[in-house]
Amino acid sequence: MNVDIITKTDLESLKESTIEEIRNLLSENITPNKKWIRSAEAMKILSCSSGTLQNLRFNHTLPYSKLGGTIYFSLQDIENILESNMNIPGKQPQEYGKPKTIHPGKNRY
Repeated sequence: MNVDIITKTDLESLKESTIEEIRNLLSENITPNKKWIRSAEAMKILSCSSGTLQNLRFNHTLPYSKLGGTIYFSLQDIENILESNMNIPGKQPQEYGKPKTIHPGKNRY
């Protein structure tokens, strides 16, 4: 019967290689690029509350799609809103919450 002895150096080496593998996995884009996300993910990206997200939907600032009882947002729309509301030094910031274009039949302003 063979007995293998594991030394402290062996354990340290195992730990370092395991940590390196985990870092590599986390740095890779494990999930495929999504086109649509749910409200919870949108709130994380925008760093906003559910009430703020609801206001963005109601005033037509952020388009959404509803399937059953689940609301979905396009990642592209979220990126567009973030870019269009970017504050650039020397430029007057856009008023928060007002859409740049008014949707036909939805003139609320």
